[in-house]
Amino acid sequence: MSEKPNKSGGYGFGELAHFTHNLDLRFCKKIPSGSQSVSYVLAEINSLTATTECYIMHESQELDGKWMDLEEALKQILGQNIGAFIIVDNGAIVYHESENIKERYLGVRYS
Repeated sequence: MSEKPNKSGGYGFGELAHFTHNLDLRFCKKIPSGSQSVSYVLAEINSLTATTECYIMHESQELDGKWMDLEEALKQILGQNIGAFIIVDNGAIVYHESENIKERYLGVRYS
């Protein structure tokens, strides 16, 4: 059964837009508001891993559930202010963007 879009057009991931309050900030680094560019976020992720592929969880059905090149994913998602997760290394690294432009985080969970 196909899920119908909610009133904002999302497909069941409306919580992603406001997920920031659920993040465990012990494992998150806030992306500074003056550094919210593709090159900055990509450099931060590249400093942690050589992986260039990522998985997307996104409010938009067009992007949700796709595997993509990391840089391309950042270009498509960064700055949209739509709830999204870019998942790298099986969840060891996660970029999160919410509707609020000031709330972008990079979560890192390596042992």
